[in-house]
Amino acid sequence: MIEHRLILPLVAIYNGLVLALVSFVVTLLITAHSFFSKVRMSHENGIALRGRLRIAADARMPQHDFFEQGRTFACRIRHGAASFTDDAKLVVRSASIKFADSVGKVDYIGLRSTRIRTLDRTVLSVPNGQIANASVETLSARDKFWFHHVIGLRYETTSGQMRAIIDGTRAYLAAYPMTDQSESVRSRFVRFSPFSLDIEMFAYVYARDWDAFLETQQELLLEIMNIVERAGAEMALPSQTLHLADGSVQLRRPATESP
Repeated sequence: MIEHRLILPLVAIYNGLVLALVSFVVTLLITAHSFFSKVRMSHENGIALRGRLRIAADARMPQHDFFEQGRTFACRIRHGAASFTDDAKLVVRSASIKFADSVGKVDYIGLRSTRIRTLDRTVLSVPNGQIANASVETLSARDKFWFHHVIGLRYETTSGQMRAIIDGTRAYLAAYPMTDQSESVRSRFVRFSPFSLDIEMFAYVYARDWDAFLETQQELLLEIMNIVERAGAEMALPSQTLHLADGSVQLRRPATESP
């Protein structure tokens, strides 16, 4: 019984050494084959088809030297690999993009064209040749959102009220929990406009998507309105001052505003 218990561990150790030796020899052979043939051995495994690919004359092909008419390439097609190596479909599909004057989500990417689902739910089919030669803005790739607004105050606003509004809005934006503190947070009196005294506000805020940013932006704008009201100031409306011949002055407001 004691002899049997001693033999079992020795056999396991021996089998482990043999397996390690065989693995080392196989690895050495594969490495030597790849080194002398300059081709990795795995490239020859799992090949379903091999041949040459020739670029045909087609006006829909992108205008690029790579797609020169008649150019040929050696190619190999492997089974079971196409769906895993199609990075465009894995990454770009469902991305929100801006192409020319259209904004929407990528619905499908084909060999000849790409379908974009626009905001009004129509489908825009764009030849890939046009996409390759155009500037495409990927909206969904934003890591944060730009909060940038200009508010106009009435010319009756005093310098003290202006300072209170500037300091209040800057402090609020800087203390807001979703504001990126590593970026510039600004609230500045920037210009004397024809109808208003303009304050520019600038900050970057974090949000998971566009809808979340709109909700955050609404909260920020409502609090900025409260800051203006607490300072005793008012938002400006487009208006004109008309000087009459008799020396009197009449303030003219837009037709949509009641006197």
